Amino acid sequence: MRLSRFTFKLRYPSAANAIVLDAELTPFLMRQLHQFGVVNYLASSRLIVLRPKFLFWLLFYSLRVPRIAANLAAYLKSSRIPILVTMDFLDIQLPSTQLRTSLLEEVSKLVATTEFISVQHGQELRRFELRNSRKRVTLLCFGEWVAENFPKYGRLESQYVPVGALINSLYLQARPNEIARTYPIVVLSTVKGDDWWGSEVGERRAGYELLVSFVQRFCAKALIKPLVALTIDRDSNKEINESILEREWFLQRLGDSVEFTEPTSLFGTRGGVAEANSEPKSMKERFATYYACDQSLLTVGMSSTALWESFARGNRILAVNLTDNPIYDFPIQGLWSMRQPTFTDFEARTQHIMQMTDDEWRDVSDSAREFLVRADSTESVADRIRNHIAEVLSQHPWRK
Repeated sequence: MRLSRFTFKLRYPSAANAIVLDAELTPFLMRQLHQFGVVNYLASSRLIVLRPKFLFWLLFYSLRVPRIAANLAAYLKSSRIPILVTMDFLDIQLPSTQLRTSLLEEVSKLVATTEFISVQHGQELRRFELRNSRKRVTLLCFGEWVAENFPKYGRLESQYVPVGALINSLYLQARPNEIARTYPIVVLSTVKGDDWWGSEVGERRAGYELLVSFVQRFCAKALIKPLVALTIDRDSNKEINESILEREWFLQRLGDSVEFTEPTSLFGTRGGVAEANSEPKSMKERFATYYACDQSLLTVGMSSTALWESFARGNRILAVNLTDNPIYDFPIQGLWSMRQPTFTDFEARTQHIMQMTDDEWRDVSDSAREFLVRADSTESVADRIRNHIAEVLSQHPWRK
């Protein structure tokens, strides 16, 4: 029952072993965990369970922490649900200038019996202030590189378990068995929001604009047509058609001799793939960028999760940081990465990588890509996530 901004419930879910935080935004995660008995919890909700235990804990925690944390802590404490699972980008900062803490960091201090598990969603190279404290959260991360380096960058998770990249794994299960290398080069778009088509040019945009100018010069000299992998969720803004603005941004810089993916379709194509017109299961399961990378001889980008994942699938990439800020570097240095090259350097490296044989590329990149993102081999990423949750549940006193 809803009343104004509040949602009222009379009882708890009877057989739930895990909460999925904000499952509306991550339905793919909810589907992978259904056998455990999972329930969705909307972090921004004003949920009131009409039970004495919940009301007691809600009042108790409300005196100590912001409402959003108090609500979730009261629900976990009174429902005795053993596990909370979420994608790491949903671990939001609490709306308090005094606490400067994340939702899971605060709630994990309050509810000692619930196990908190976060699944890595995207690449992250930002540097945070190093702190002695840790949040009682296990991050199921892309690979060993993350487990070794995230703590050095100020991330606060208490444990790191390499499992691979979940969305990438779902794509591997869905894609066709054979994919032809149709395009010589694909450029990964990072054009997002007013920061990109407004008048003010920031550091990241300046570096990316220079990279796109390099691509334009290279393709014009080589007489090739680049493919641009557009951002998959530009149609989510109801105020303005960002997908049109994104296309125009590239047309202004690359000219008319450019092709674009169709980001709202399953594989981003207009035809030629049997599944091309299938409806994606969710916005995050639009695989246009992944498929474009697999169709191309070389993937070029600046700083993006899709670049990490393309590298992990064995594709040839060139990650180019044309700023002096290390957060835009590719995490593992090698033939595939450059910092502030001249156009001549960029051209030479691009030609070299494109002329390599598949065996030569594998020889130089295999160990690095497995270190960065654990591969799907005998088991999928979803299998590893489920195995970890099953192991935690097997030892938990609240298991239902």
